[in-house]
Amino acid sequence: MSGKVFSLYGPYREMVSEWLASGMTATLIALIDGSPVGFAMVGRLVREPQGQAVCELLAIAVEPDRQQMGIGRRLLKEIERRAEQMGEAALLLHTAVANLPAQKLFSKAGYRPGGIKKKFYPAGQDALMMFKKIKDSAKHP
Repeated sequence: MSGKVFSLYGPYREMVSEWLASGMTATLIALIDGSPVGFAMVGRLVREPQGQAVCELLAIAVEPDRQQMGIGRRLLKEIERRAEQMGEAALLLHTAVANLPAQKLFSKAGYRPGGIKKKFYPAGQDALMMFKKIKDSAKHP
């Protein structure tokens, strides 16, 4: 699925497989009638400069014929829930500047722009970095 959905951006079929094999990521798979229709992969970052625990949404994808059905939104919500349970304070992600549907999904979920990274993707596209605080330190000491 990653090869199909992310091929425009580089060799993501191989990259996602390497991330999975690394043991440093958590992956959720969305199923419909026992068949995979989407996935989300998150990895922990060491620490952000302010010292908060932050993880990165490395990939989120839904089969093209299953998009616009709320699968991506549900995967994102579950990733956030699990990250908060692990003690993470925030999630960070990158999405292609030209990927307006993904930006819309993330914005609706409360992610805010954090800057542009030039030539971020292996195929040379720029990425928009987005960030969401998922744990309020006042509520969770």
